[in-house]
Amino acid sequence: MNRATFYAHFNDKYELLDYIINDSAAAVIEKRTLGVVKFDQNLIIQLVLAVCDFHQQPNIQCRRSYLSLAPQLKEKMLTELKNYLLKSLDHILIHEAGYLWASGYTTFDKEEIAKKASLLIAGDHSKISEREWL
Repeated sequence: MNRATFYAHFNDKYELLDYIINDSAAAVIEKRTLGVVKFDQNLIIQLVLAVCDFHQQPNIQCRRSYLSLAPQLKEKMLTELKNYLLKSLDHILIHEAGYLWASGYTTFDKEEIAKKASLLIAGDHSKISEREWL
């Protein structure tokens, strides 16, 4: 690759490093979980192993540089874990909200429970508490 091609895609080597770290964090999570989300002990085990895999590679290949990269690696992995878990929780929460309504476990009508679920998914937890669901 020549210099012009590189700069057509990245501003500098730090942007390339950031891209590689983001990509590898997402890749190890995908590899360990196979994209399947089932909240059980095995999923937690696989996520912990993914974090170990993610940190093992740079630690082995460039041990001295690893210490300086560790905070950036941690930030990227936490972001990817959050994205993975939030994406999967959204599907579960949507289903559970509908199930609560359909099974009669809540006194809310379907519009109210849909609004409460959307507040939880959107991250506005200040307007709803867990007790309000039942």
